[in-house]
This record gives sequence, C-alpha cells and structure tokens, in this order.
Amino acid sequence: RHVTMWLAVAGIDAALYSSAVRARSVRSTRPCSCTRDGDIPPEADWDQALRDLNASQGRYLPRSTPSPIGARIVKPARAPSFDAVEIARQLTLQWVISVRASAVRAAHDALRLRSADRVQELRRRSYIEPRESWSLEDLAQPQHDGSLDPDGPILLAVDGVVYNVGGAGAKFYAPGGEYHCFAGRDATRLLAKQRTEEETAAQLAVPLSVGERLVLAGWSLVLQRKYVKVGLLSDRKRE
Repeated sequence: RHVTMWLAVAGIDAALYSSAVRARSVRSTRPCSCTRDGDIPPEADWDQALRDLNASQGRYLPRSTPSPIGARIVKPARAPSFDAVEIARQLTLQWVISVRASAVRAAHDALRLRSADRVQELRRRSYIEPRESWSLEDLAQPQHDGSLDPDGPILLAVDGVVYNVGGAGAKFYAPGGEYHCFAGRDATRLLAKQRTEEETAAQLAVPLSVGERLVLAGWSLVLQRKYVKVGLLSDRKRE
C-alpha cells in the first residue's frame, strides 16, 4: 500500500512539473499584445511586425530601435494645446497690474508735489528778517515763540546767537513739542545742563562747568547746521 501511494505521489509531481515546463515554454513563445489574431511571426520578423502594426495604428517606431519580445507600442507625441481661456486670463491680469502700477505712480507724483508745495509754504511762513541784535523781550514776543502761529518763526538764543528754528523744526519747538520750553528765550544754560525745568536762583548763580560747556558747544554745532542764524543776543550774560 505504501509503495502504491508513493508511486501516485511521484506521478502527480511529474505531471505538475511537465505542466509547468509547458506553461513556461508557451509564455516564452507567446506573442506580445501588439500582434493581431494571435499570429506568431518568426523571431527574425518581430521588428517588421511591430513596425507594421505601429504604422497601421498611426504610430511610428524608429528603424534603429530594438524590438524584443514584449516591447511596448510607441505612442505618438501629443501636440501642444492652447487654452484660450487661460491666455485671456493672463492678459487680463497683466493689464490690471499695469493699470494699478500707473495709479500708484500717479499718486506718488501727486504726493511729492504736495510735499514740495508744503515745504515752500512753511519756508515762506516761518521766514523772519535777520537783525543785527535781538533782546530777550524781542524773543519773548508771542509771534516769535510759535504761540500765535506754530508754522511761523520760532526764535531761541544759544551762547549769544539767535536762531530761527521754525519751519522744519516746528514739530520740536512749537507749542506741544518736546523742546518748546527752549523757544522765545535764552536757552543756553538749559541746553548745557540737558534739562527742561527752570533753574532756581541758587543754580543760576553757579557758572557752567567744563563738561557743560562742551555739551553747549555740541548744541551750537547742531543748531548752526540745521537752522538759520538771524542775529545776536544784545543782552547776553557771560557764563
């Protein structure tokens, strides 16, 4: 019984092996999907068969391209497509950008002209005729400290020299500015001491130190470079 079973198993194995060999041989000789009606041309004719098939289906296979068994059919190159809607959208976008750029340039030019006109107007309103000398009473007049017209002339004296700090310096020395306490007066000691509060009588009696004189010289250089000298202070006190 055991011998019979062994022979049966061996027969099944042999049958399976022969089936596998036949299937392998069939796959190796089966034509590719590009052939029609299951015709298997000789191996030497594969090149020509694939070329004919591609030509019949509107495809092109170069003669120099190798065509082994199972080679893929060459697909024709697609012609570039033109989307009219996309082209119109791009042109419209470029037009909108150019229109906005032109509007921005026009607004910038108008603002620059208004700024130039404003500068000229400030220069005209803040101008004051220079004098040979000014008194403390002249400096304290409302028309000279920005009280009547913040855009008008604003005078202050530093180390015996009177400057007109109006116009460009109005935002600092006009009423509401951080340096308005220096306007319409002799601001020599306040600037030298770097303070905005009034000094007491005892403090006024003390002369300026060397360091304070150096600070005062720095302020004088700044005022000379930025503002217009309009005269000298007549009743200057030597510090």
